[in-house]
Amino acid sequence: MGTDNEVGAPYILMSYVHGTSASELRELRNCDPSVFGTPEQDARFLRQMASIHVQLASLTFDQIGSLRESHDNPGHFIIGSEIETGEGPWDTAEQYFSAVSRHRLQVAEHDADSEVRGSDSFRLPLKFCELMSLLQTHDAGPYSLANRDFGAHNVLVDDDFNIVGLIDFDGVIAAPIELVAQTPLFTGLDRPIPGFVETNEFALKRLERTKGRIPQYSEFVRAAVVSDTEGAVGLADASGLADAMVSDAASVVQGMNAYGQHQAFVNDRWMAAYAMLLQKAMGSLGSSETTTDKGPSDEMT
Repeated sequence: MGTDNEVGAPYILMSYVHGTSASELRELRNCDPSVFGTPEQDARFLRQMASIHVQLASLTFDQIGSLRESHDNPGHFIIGSEIETGEGPWDTAEQYFSAVSRHRLQVAEHDADSEVRGSDSFRLPLKFCELMSLLQTHDAGPYSLANRDFGAHNVLVDDDFNIVGLIDFDGVIAAPIELVAQTPLFTGLDRPIPGFVETNEFALKRLERTKGRIPQYSEFVRAAVVSDTEGAVGLADASGLADAMVSDAASVVQGMNAYGQHQAFVNDRWMAAYAMLLQKAMGSLGSSETTTDKGPSDEMT
């Protein structure tokens, strides 16, 4: 907005929502780092998060990219280039994952320290593409809406941890199901790294506290899918959202997100996890080919 107005300066009008971020209220109440209020309040909070998650996923698009208002048709939104890479929109998940991996590698080459760049795990994005080509389930869409910055820090709640508003939608994107299935940030819903055996005492206690939260949240998502499907239009992939959250493909995307931290020990752990998941995927592919390649005698037996 320019200065050609009654105020004589650029301005914006915003609605006020009375609330506190869930992360901040949790700290003010001295709650356990993975719990929001009492057990009852915590369960209700996660259930409301799941409902929001599903409502976003119910909005579907034919392309992958950031949501933008149309210049030609104000009030209507289109899929345009994605804000992280500056590329897109894309027609397939493979194109998107390839662009993301290429961008993450370029950023790391420029910003990461010598320890990260000198490690074998520096080339994790290449393994990411290889894995996703085997694990992705909906390469040609449709794609659902996801907020990549959806978490306790961007959710406003009242004094009982009831959600009253959401803030910071810069990370909204029409995305493949594997990205839509990422669990909310800072809510104690982080998946453990596949195959990694934790030995740190503090980390072990955290894993013990949170091990039941992901299954609980996925069930809340599943319940929200059932209740929201009746009134939603084109809830593409949302019926499988709960299952996608605990899938290997979602873990692979989590590893690619962790790569952006530019920490060598984190990359090393995920590189080992990727190697294990790749072996598992190749084994499953081989078993599938063996099972489906039956001759006449196999059919008889």
